[in-house]
Amino acid sequence: MLKISSAAGGTITDVENNTYNTVKIGTQVWMSENLKTTKYNNGTAITNVTGNAVWLALTTGAYSDYNNTPANSTTYGRLYNWYAVDNNAATKAASNGGKNVCPTGWHVPTDAEWTTLTDYLIANGYNWDGTATFDRIAKSMAATSGWTTYATAGTVGNDQASNNSSGVTALPGGYRYYNGTYSNFGYYGYWWSSTEY
Repeated sequence: MLKISSAAGGTITDVENNTYNTVKIGTQVWMSENLKTTKYNNGTAITNVTGNAVWLALTTGAYSDYNNTPANSTTYGRLYNWYAVDNNAATKAASNGGKNVCPTGWHVPTDAEWTTLTDYLIANGYNWDGTATFDRIAKSMAATSGWTTYATAGTVGNDQASNNSSGVTALPGGYRYYNGTYSNFGYYGYWWSSTEY
């Protein structure tokens, strides 16, 4: 999960002393690693939910490790449900008691902040083919390893050594669907915005 902050690049530490690298892209600073915390930034524990039926029925914040395997979170970070990341002033009190899953001073990015990032990368030569039109920036954001190999030019799995020119270092941690099932580990990475859908 990526966050945005007004701070300069370098490192950031969460409430559990996990340290994350950050990268400045244009006017924004982003975490270049997925979040691993099991606590909100005020120290309150986030519930670890392993069962699919329980995950489906949740109306409060929770996290899980992909396939309920904690070792996956060491590299790929944890998976959080909407209620854990909700930072919308109108709904976060019901979702998570108004807490913030991000390190102090950081927040889950808005859709507009994501768009600022992607627009900057497209306009500044980060498309894999060197163009400045259309969205061909996935390779510039993807880590240089960990992706399923593909032969097709321009995919993150093709020539992975040429990935990550932006410094984002996105990994294919997959996702946990609303019904609790896991999918796409090694193939896709998914990140929240502060807009639920």
